[in-house]
Amino acid sequence: MRKFTKAKDANTPKQQVQRARMRAVNKFLPQFREVIRIGYQTSYDKMTAYGEAVQFHLFNALQQVPTQEGETPLFEIILDKVQLSRGSIDSPYIYSSIRTGQEIEFTWNDNLGYIANRYYDVLMTVAYIPGKKVQVEYNTGTRRSGTGKMTLPSDYTEPAHVWVLYHNNEKGTRPNKDHISHSVYLGVL
Repeated sequence: MRKFTKAKDANTPKQQVQRARMRAVNKFLPQFREVIRIGYQTSYDKMTAYGEAVQFHLFNALQQVPTQEGETPLFEIILDKVQLSRGSIDSPYIYSSIRTGQEIEFTWNDNLGYIANRYYDVLMTVAYIPGKKVQVEYNTGTRRSGTGKMTLPSDYTEPAHVWVLYHNNEKGTRPNKDHISHSVYLGVL
């Protein structure tokens, strides 16, 4: 039986930085958990979709916030580097995204040239305003339709950060990256 021993220096500067990085990622990502379950079709047997998303964002979507010397380090998420999905089918190519009141209208190219792309791939749209519930439209339209709308709730009066991605559950029974595209950050609408 192993004996529990307490670390001698459990709060080194490196540990403080790593904890601050984890805190920033784990504060941001849980609100996107439903999207991540679809968007990260992990091929690793021992890693969950959420774990893969945490790993990606720890290394690719953080920036350190300047603090006074001696203060605990702070990190923040860089929203335009957030990836809500990572896959192998072509990402959406959005020609236009226009917000009118509580609706966002999207127009896209179908990108049907690549063999893994299917006309029935579905465009998923995600809207986020800090401090409010994330809004997800799971079926904004098919790849072939080229146009679709997302309706936002009435409390989404200020501009929202928007991501789009293609997903498709009809390609097979086992989840893999052939069912999903990388997400695309469209900016603030």
